[in-house]
Amino acid sequence: MFDPWFETTYRGIRIYLAHLRGRSACTDGRHIWLDVRLTRVEARCSLTHELIHMILGHQCTQCAWIEARVRERAARLLAPISAILARAQSQEHPADIAEDLDITLAVLTDRMTTLTTTERSQLREATLPHLVA
Repeated sequence: MFDPWFETTYRGIRIYLAHLRGRSACTDGRHIWLDVRLTRVEARCSLTHELIHMILGHQCTQCAWIEARVRERAARLLAPISAILARAQSQEHPADIAEDLDITLAVLTDRMTTLTTTERSQLREATLPHLVA
């Protein structure tokens, strides 16, 4: 399972906790700020999102289509199709799958709406059509 805290430590990225207005996290390209009110799971997902911004060289707010690509990349890191398939065999409700994967339902939704054709087929073959959008 992807561990954004390990990754930020490995890369020497400093993380700060703050009261952020209207956002869960942000980066200036060198540091990451997380809102102190986030749950552990929300922080994990937000940290991964901001880490991807940093890897891509982003230093400020991005346009909507870039944000969508970053959300997709974060969702793919946090919820690989193999993990979804493994959890979905025993969990029917998406909220339960998200909880098992240690991600927010929003991240699972991002992941499910950006499935590749092959991934959609894998879910159908595993008789999990309720997950395919």
